[in-house]
Amino acid sequence: MSGFISGLPWLQASGRVIAGPGRHVEGVAHEVLGSGVAAAARIEASAGGGWTKLVGDASHRDRPIEDPVCDWTVEVVRSAVSIAHAAGARVIFHALTDCASRLGLLSEVDSIEHGWGMAEGDIDILAAKGIAWTPTVRPLIDSYDAASLSGEAMPRFIAEGRERVPALIARAAKTNLRLLCGTDLGIPHGQVVREMLTLIEFGLPPERAIRAASTDAWEFLRLPQISIGARPDLLILSADPLEYPETYLNPAAILRAGELVEGT
Repeated sequence: MSGFISGLPWLQASGRVIAGPGRHVEGVAHEVLGSGVAAAARIEASAGGGWTKLVGDASHRDRPIEDPVCDWTVEVVRSAVSIAHAAGARVIFHALTDCASRLGLLSEVDSIEHGWGMAEGDIDILAAKGIAWTPTVRPLIDSYDAASLSGEAMPRFIAEGRERVPALIARAAKTNLRLLCGTDLGIPHGQVVREMLTLIEFGLPPERAIRAASTDAWEFLRLPQISIGARPDLLILSADPLEYPETYLNPAAILRAGELVEGT
């Protein structure tokens, strides 16, 4: 569902996610294989807020240190995507490994989330197909750093992703790919600026990173366009963010639908 409550963010929900058996938190997802994926997509596409989320790969919840596994074929995912699109919903595709990223690319999903296992050439395919990418690089880096400091066993996809993602961001900066700024588990809501600053660190121009966290994301989510007489969401900054993007960490004021919620 989606909507507006004074002082709170816009919300678009994908309903229950769709995943392979054991690939999500117990009791949360449709855990399905084969034709069950399309059946679940039909339910969620008609009941949600315009989105259906497919978990293309994940570690088993009972064996979280193991490598993520793809449980579905291209034919299975394409069928689910077709059903969601026919119902007017778009498809978010969670992908951690190269297998799942390729599965999403071949299935014409609308957005790849994470995509840490992609090859650099996949960036060009995303751009050509008009598929958005939300890399969530900050959760990846924080997970890598935490495991490194603690000495705990690190899933291979985390280590490989940490090595691969900076080059993927740099490649994306050279294309017209719709790259979006988002967070995930481990990053509290409201800290998306950390993600934006990391994208800049990895080679995305500040203007492009700012758009990824604001207007590009707004347009991709198909939120209402700002018009004369509208009550907009605004951040008021004390310095030019193109020159000092870190100024977003401490905005002078925040307005939600024209109402002051922080600052002066």
